[in-house]
Amino acid sequence: MNIGFYLDCSIHRRTGNVIGDALVAETLCKNLRKLSEVESAEVYAHDSPFRTHLDAIIYMNGSQPILSQAGKHILYWQNGFAEEDIETFFRKYWSYGYDGYAFFSRALLERHMASGRNGIYLPFCADTSFYYPRDPEDRLKFDVAYVGNDIKGVQTSMKYIYPAVDSGFALFGNWTIPKREKFRIEAAPYRKKFDEISRGRIPEEDVPIMYSSSKIILNTNIPQSRELGVISLRTFQVLACRGFLISDPVYGMEEELKGCVVFTEGYADLRDKIRYYLAHEDERRAIAQKGYEYVTGRSQSAASLAERLYTYLKEVC
Repeated sequence: MNIGFYLDCSIHRRTGNVIGDALVAETLCKNLRKLSEVESAEVYAHDSPFRTHLDAIIYMNGSQPILSQAGKHILYWQNGFAEEDIETFFRKYWSYGYDGYAFFSRALLERHMASGRNGIYLPFCADTSFYYPRDPEDRLKFDVAYVGNDIKGVQTSMKYIYPAVDSGFALFGNWTIPKREKFRIEAAPYRKKFDEISRGRIPEEDVPIMYSSSKIILNTNIPQSRELGVISLRTFQVLACRGFLISDPVYGMEEELKGCVVFTEGYADLRDKIRYYLAHEDERRAIAQKGYEYVTGRSQSAASLAERLYTYLKEVC
């Protein structure tokens, strides 16, 4: 079987941000190619030509199917959506006529299948050939660190990131305030501070080293992901490096990752938990080890998820 993952990364390229969609697609491709019945599995950007007629294309961004390039067309719903009305959003993508669907949220899959359509649950997974425990390096050793961009919204950033600023905090990502917006920063109190302290984009090869070296890594999600029960890609990547993670609560995640991650309600609770776990190294290490064992277990491995996807493609094709 010849498989392609198709994504529109033009917006991300303009900002220079890391493209999470591409990381997910590359990880699945790498593991699909290990299967004996898969002849090829490649990622195609919106502006790259297809090298062959494919048996199936998996669309990462909700693009309309390119009917001339493949026999079957699958939507992998692994992004949020701007529409307030989820029903409107469903109807839009149902109208595109995909042959199959994969979802990063069980809640979305259940709503989809209630309409009589087919689909599978395909959560994120870490590429453990890249994200794995590394030898700590002093240059990337911080008390608390966060890797991400200014895309989560004012309330989320104030609640789940900003309380760490006085705790040996290292912030990575795109937090620069455009000149045209500087007069509006009063509406978002965290922005001026983060603009000052951000270390900018961290090289991808340094990310697993930083996760392995730092004492506490923070994670937060857009409100929609919290409601839909989406476990972020960052969560799996940190745990795969045996990193200690403090995260905002996500529906179902506290039960799924009990004992593997520490959850916070933000604000003062986050400050308190940072102070506590900085002072209790043995507890940190025990929780991080349990998270590592969870991510590297068979059911959550990239190889297992690639097999799940391939089994579904065989049914659809």
